[in-house]
Amino acid sequence: MEYTFDPLKGVFKKEAIGDPIHQGIEMEKAPPFLRALLVTDGTVTKFLEAYLWEPIEVRKLFQQEVSLNEDVDWLELSKGSQVLKRQVLLKGGVSRKVYTFAESLIRLDRLSRVLRQEIIKGRLGIGELLRDQRLETYREMLHYGTEAAGVLSDPLGIRKQDPLLFRHYRIFTKYRPAILVTEKFPIAHFL
Repeated sequence: MEYTFDPLKGVFKKEAIGDPIHQGIEMEKAPPFLRALLVTDGTVTKFLEAYLWEPIEVRKLFQQEVSLNEDVDWLELSKGSQVLKRQVLLKGGVSRKVYTFAESLIRLDRLSRVLRQEIIKGRLGIGELLRDQRLETYREMLHYGTEAAGVLSDPLGIRKQDPLLFRHYRIFTKYRPAILVTEKFPIAHFL
């Protein structure tokens, strides 16, 4: 008897991801931690801390208000709209190993004044800030796959050809999309 199970059912929309095998990931063959990391819709920082048993620090690489070069339908924005673009690394507070690169496009107009101020300070991850503000949010998973590290190899401490697991999701506040997040995880750091 063949046993089939799809942990992504109800997490990622099939029309958004297509066939996950074609995205470079065969979920049934992926290490259990990476499967869990791919589908978690909670705070990645806390998830990493619990698994790795060390504090995770946020290191801001880039943060600036920018004009969009193209429409971003997932945020209901057109070319030329202003967003806060933020790039951070999540790294072990003890090991100093970098576990995640994250890039966010943030609609500041859909966030409270306090949350905007905290995001701009850049001391914590977005998930932690949302939790600390007790903001009611919803995360919609959009897409996932694998790719070579390329230009992220140096900050992640891996080779250019090493694979990254990535996922895209958006965060809704008051039923409207406010934040688009891309997270990239060096697979070798979790094996």
